[in-house]
Amino acid sequence: MRCHFFDNIEFKITARKNNKCPRWVKTCIRLFFGGLTFFVAVAFPFLPSLSLLLLGIAFVPMSYAYPCFM
Repeated sequence: MRCHFFDNIEFKITARKNNKCPRWVKTCIRLFFGGLTFFVAVAFPFLPSLSLLLLGIAFVPMSYAYPCFM
């Protein structure tokens, strides 16, 4: 069974270049998206705690500056 996502990317490259997609390009595309998927899968367990940290960094200066504008 083939993945339609990669077939769609290969079709777009083939349509743009009017030439067959080389095997090394297919391999690079699959490795890139496989690595991207792996990175997201590893990073997601830490996002709830990381989002609290980023939210605090973003809104603490605003909470100090907002009363000055009132």
